[in-house]
Amino acid sequence: VDSKKLISGEEVLSDEEKARRERQRIAGFSGIVDYQWGSDGNTLLFPLGGELYLYDLTAATSKKITTGKGFTTDSPMWLAMHANAGLKSLDQERFYTVDGTWGVELYEEMVVEPTDHIIRKYRASCFKDTILEFLLKQHGIKTLIIAGQVTEGCVESTIRAARDADYYTVLAKDAIGSTSKERHDRVMAGWLGRTHCPTSAEIFATWNDAD
Repeated sequence: VDSKKLISGEEVLSDEEKARRERQRIAGFSGIVDYQWGSDGNTLLFPLGGELYLYDLTAATSKKITTGKGFTTDSPMWLAMHANAGLKSLDQERFYTVDGTWGVELYEEMVVEPTDHIIRKYRASCFKDTILEFLLKQHGIKTLIIAGQVTEGCVESTIRAARDADYYTVLAKDAIGSTSKERHDRVMAGWLGRTHCPTSAEIFATWNDAD
């Protein structure tokens, strides 16, 4: 793959990625410096210019698959995570956490109130490079009820970050999920004895009793 044929002009990169590229420059790296095989063995996923590209070895063609505005990184862990989880849905452009795609849409039945905050995040934890903790401190919130998906990914990363930040955590055990029952059950087995894990009904009942 010739990187110069895919992009021209100045790259748009995040500060984190600029720092990573500077380390690579010092080490003598340039162009495409990392990639990840797709699960089918016929595709390669690689970052270039702050975007992700998919190279089809059979057709010998490259396709830009994100409009990430510079957040894409060549971290091997990040690439592996998205290659393994997201390549199966790339044909539908349903790539995880990419602006303008299915992956960032809110659940269609979710009611968003005028006083609600919608926080964009680009890593598993809700605390990583977001304004979440600022808002929590601003409003004096000390208890977090965590729900969502996937259990072994964003949910677990967020609850760990919350506990490290000294918040009291509640894991709504019937309001989280995963694409893998085995991974979900394994993670939940670890958390059931470490944090409060009520059902949604029990949480609502507690709120009603407090009123």
